[in-house]
Amino acid sequence: MTRVLAPYARGKNWYEGRYDAPFAENADAVKAGLEWIDTAFERAAENAFPASKVVLAGFSQGGCMVAEYLLGGAHRPAAAAIFTGSVLDIAHRRASAKLEGMPVLLSGGAGDPWLPMDDLRATGALLEAAGANVELHMFSDGDHVVRDQEMSLLGQLVKGVAA
Repeated sequence: MTRVLAPYARGKNWYEGRYDAPFAENADAVKAGLEWIDTAFERAAENAFPASKVVLAGFSQGGCMVAEYLLGGAHRPAAAAIFTGSVLDIAHRRASAKLEGMPVLLSGGAGDPWLPMDDLRATGALLEAAGANVELHMFSDGDHVVRDQEMSLLGQLVKGVAA
């Protein structure tokens, strides 16, 4: 059995600045968010869901936190889904994590006003450089939402992990 872990931000946002701000502007909030996600992994393990059976997922700032977690979190999920999210301050980041073979679903809208496709692609490239198997899906709309198609893709990702 597999569990989707989609941690929420306690104050409705993970960090105050924009995702593309210099990393130092969001560093304290990101550190606290990564610790919160660590706690969620530990709680899942207490309920018989080790990280190897968890798909970590997030949207928007939550997607950014999933990307950040993949680069430096304490636990390695079985897979991840990043909906309209990016590594923070992507222009100045390098791959140092070891994500060999991890399936990562990465998606967003081509006209989304919050996340340019170039940053979505750069996040995919960074995760691939770390060894992840990234599946990138770009939708033609500009909506800042999780689409029905993305939920279907998440379902396929979960099935793949469970198999």
